[in-house]
Amino acid sequence: MDIKNLRKIQNSYVVKLDNLNKEYCNLAKELSNGIDSPEVVANIGQSYNKYSVKMAKLNGAIEAIERIIEFEELNS
Repeated sequence: MDIKNLRKIQNSYVVKLDNLNKEYCNLAKELSNGIDSPEVVANIGQSYNKYSVKMAKLNGAIEAIERIIEFEELNS
C-alpha cells in the first residue's frame, strides 16, 4: 500500500470521526432532554474511541513511511 492510499484512508477516518462526534453531541443533547437512552450514547462513544485508536495507528504508520521515504531520498 502506498502513501497516497494511506492518506485516503486517513481522510476517511477524519470524516468518520467528525460524523461520530456530531452524532455523539446530538445524542447527548437528546439524552439530556430524555429522548434517547444512555446505551445509544455509549455505543456512539465506543465507536468514536475505536476510530480514534485506528486513526492514531494510521498516523503513526504514515509518519514512519514518510521518514523512510525521506531517508531513502537523502541516501540516493
